[in-house]
Amino acid sequence: MKKIVFSAPHIKRYSTEEFPQSEYLKFVAISITGSMCELMCNHCKGRLLQSLYYAKTSSGLVEMSKRLHQKGCEGILITGGCDKSGILMINNFANAIKKVKESFKFKVALHTKLANEEFVRVARDAGVDMVMVDIVGSEETLRNVYNLKDKSLSDVEKTLDILNRYNLRIAPHIVIGLDYGNLKGEYEALNILKKYNFDTLVLVLLSPLRNTSMEGINYPEINEVKEVMKRAREFFPDKPLSLGCVKGSGEYQMELEKYAVDVGFNNIAYPSEGLINYAKQSGYGITLKEYCCSF
Repeated sequence: MKKIVFSAPHIKRYSTEEFPQSEYLKFVAISITGSMCELMCNHCKGRLLQSLYYAKTSSGLVEMSKRLHQKGCEGILITGGCDKSGILMINNFANAIKKVKESFKFKVALHTKLANEEFVRVARDAGVDMVMVDIVGSEETLRNVYNLKDKSLSDVEKTLDILNRYNLRIAPHIVIGLDYGNLKGEYEALNILKKYNFDTLVLVLLSPLRNTSMEGINYPEINEVKEVMKRAREFFPDKPLSLGCVKGSGEYQMELEKYAVDVGFNNIAYPSEGLINYAKQSGYGITLKEYCCSF
């Protein structure tokens, strides 16, 4: 039987009749910078960080993890604002991450835009389970949306190369429509990934947030999004594919989710009401998890 996983981590509150999220915080996201970010990307301006748990210091991360563990938590995503080179600065948290892994047996993921050897070495030595990286296939988008003015696609490839050399598990993310709702470089991002080993490919959509320069723009044209999803499955027939946390809303979201089921995605985060039944009727065995869809 075909199988599909539906994910609903406690990164946001969620509940449907088909998938009632438990009261236990099994997997949460923690920012180690609060809402501060040196890049201040045009699509976010730090707003995506504001609703997350905040651990300002390494001791604070350990203490917060202890409290979460007592409430039944089993894993955390460590994220935050990046420095001007696009890297999440985890150096001061290396020992804390290692202690969290050893003391509470947490699954720990990191989310960064780019990575260098120092970042990857720290992540490896701390025992991180997964590194999420953003894969952009347009240098214009890299510079004008992520504000990485002195970076090119070669830096994206260097990130993947060094993660592979250190044998870290990778969950690359592609944000469809990142460039103000327009498709620009999504297929090139898929081409870049063909050169590297990774664990799970996560596709998400641009979320036009208030108080950013993208407020009020439309989601990408839905058939264009479907084509990227279809191409991803064709490019990587044996890799797990996830439709992640952000994918529009209402009928637009449901249509994309049904399409993900139809083309054989392996995981869908925060499914719309009725989607799980749709997957059952399509012949899938269902698993519900309150973990990040990258795992």
